[in-house]
Amino acid sequence: MKSKKAVYRRNIRKRRRRRALFRLAVSFFAYAVKIILTALVVLFLMKASAAPEKEEPGQQAQASEEGVFYQAARQQATPQKGSDPASSGPSFVPLDVPMSEEDQKAIFDICNDYKIAYTLVMAMIEHESSFDASARSKTGDSGLMQINDCNSARLAELGFTDLYDARENVEAAVYILRELFSKYGEVEAVLMCYNMGEAGAAALWEEGIFSSVYSSEIMAREAEFSSYIDNFITNK
Repeated sequence: MKSKKAVYRRNIRKRRRRRALFRLAVSFFAYAVKIILTALVVLFLMKASAAPEKEEPGQQAQASEEGVFYQAARQQATPQKGSDPASSGPSFVPLDVPMSEEDQKAIFDICNDYKIAYTLVMAMIEHESSFDASARSKTGDSGLMQINDCNSARLAELGFTDLYDARENVEAAVYILRELFSKYGEVEAVLMCYNMGEAGAAALWEEGIFSSVYSSEIMAREAEFSSYIDNFITNK
C-alpha cells in the first residue's frame, strides 16, 4: 500500500501538470487572439488605402457617370447664357399671381437669358416669399427669391448689390440656379442645393435620398404653372 507521502506527491504532480496545461492553453488563446486582431488591422488598413479619396461636398454628385442619379420629374436643358432666347422658350404668358405683368415679363426675359424655366422660377418665388420683394427671414434670407446673406459678398462682386430690388434679386438667384444646373443638370438636384446648400444636399444623396419636401413642392407648383400656360395658349 502506497504511503500517504507518495500519494501526496502524486497529487502535487497532477496539479502541476494541470496548471501547466492551463497556462499553455491561456498562452495559446492569447496568441491566437493577437494573430486575429493583427489580421483584422491589416485588412482594415488595406481596405482604407484602396478606398477613393473623399470628394468635397460640391463635387460629390456632378454627373450620372460618377454614380449619382437624381429622381427628377423635369430635366432642364442647360445651354450657357448668350444663346438665342427666341429659339429656346415659349411665348410670354402672365400668370395669375400677385405680381404685375410688367414685372413678370421682366422675370421671363431674365429666365430666357439664362435658359432657366420661367415657370420654375415663378414657383420658387411663390414658395420663397409669396411675391413679397421686401421679405426678410430670421435666417438671413432676402427678397423675392430669399437669397441668403452668405451669398451677398460674392453676388455684390458680380454687380448684384440690392437684393431688395425685385429684378436684381431674381437675376442674382437665376445666376445661382444657372451655376447649379451647370454642375448637376437636373431640377430635383438643383432645388435641393438651392434650398439646403450643396453640402446638405450631398449628405442626403449619400444616404440615397434624391428629393425633398421643398423640391417636390416646387416641382408640383411649376407643373401647375406650366399647365396654366399650355391651356392659355391652347384656348387663345
